[in-house]
Amino acid sequence: EASGSTARPTVVGHSMGGVILVDMLTNPGASQLPADLSVDALLTVGSQPGFFATLDLLAPNPPDGSPRRRPDCVKNWLNVFDPIDPLAFRTDMIFKDAEDFAFNAMTGIAEAHSKYFQRPQFYARSRKRLRELKVL
Repeated sequence: EASGSTARPTVVGHSMGGVILVDMLTNPGASQLPADLSVDALLTVGSQPGFFATLDLLAPNPPDGSPRRRPDCVKNWLNVFDPIDPLAFRTDMIFKDAEDFAFNAMTGIAEAHSKYFQRPQFYARSRKRLRELKVL
């Protein structure tokens, strides 16, 4: 505990790590995660959960005929993508309650996928959004 505040669980997944996190958090029991798991913020970066969901390769979470939703144990899902990153996909058109944020890594297509965490602006914008959500 720092400055009288309580730490809030936030998980971050880049690329396939984001897909794995979404899949695990969608079905925590099958992933051997605690049944009462609660995540204040899921941050997927340069990731493909929207793509994998359209192919029905993720754990199912909607009742039949309903749109997909963010995992039940996740309060806020922020998905960051660079529009020129060929391995980054939007989520908000596939998952209800996921928020997409475009981020320009200021690089070319060949390096876009690996530059998010090398740009100070990525951290500043992520911190700002997490503060707005009262996660930080």
